[in-house]
Amino acid sequence: MPGKIKAVVFDLYDTLIYLGRYTRTHQRLLQDIGLNQDESRKMRRLAMTEEFCSLAEYVKKIAPNSTIDIQKYEREITEDAATAIFFPETIQVLTTLRTRGLKLGIISNVETPYVKPFFNLGLDKMVDEYLLSSKIGIMKPDAQVYQKMATNLNLQPQNMLMTGDSEYCDVKGPEAMGMNAVLLDRHNKSSSQKKILTLDEITRYLI
Repeated sequence: MPGKIKAVVFDLYDTLIYLGRYTRTHQRLLQDIGLNQDESRKMRRLAMTEEFCSLAEYVKKIAPNSTIDIQKYEREITEDAATAIFFPETIQVLTTLRTRGLKLGIISNVETPYVKPFFNLGLDKMVDEYLLSSKIGIMKPDAQVYQKMATNLNLQPQNMLMTGDSEYCDVKGPEAMGMNAVLLDRHNKSSSQKKILTLDEITRYLI
């Protein structure tokens, strides 16, 4: 049986915020460097679990002999990140949950360039704890990241509820650690019976 919910943990992108423009520049950069699909997958994981000061530093690490001009890629990524915006209900939902005395957390698999909007939008001030993969070196669905959130919030996993748009990372991963979880399916595409269509519906799962 699930325990009393004392904290709600969210994914970040496509859950609390979204990009008004996303040109998939990073994927194109890896292709233009000449990496195959398997190599690209590994380098994307590297980008998610290491913090890089610039795109140039990242490219130097993954392809030290590359002579590709990265300025246009860096500009596109910066421009994409600048379009980050809250979903209409996000701030109200966070405020409501806080008013109900719940702790709030964020766990996100996020590359360094896309971390900046998190702080620019003030989300670091709206939650009690946040774990960003490129800063902590751990990605969902690694069990360590959910346990770290529970430890940092000083709660047992069964007293926490997680939601996000990835069934693999935001539902199955936390559930395997004993957390409660519900899928955020904004486009109503999943056949899962345990889902919400907007963040407003999260209150249905607060036991």
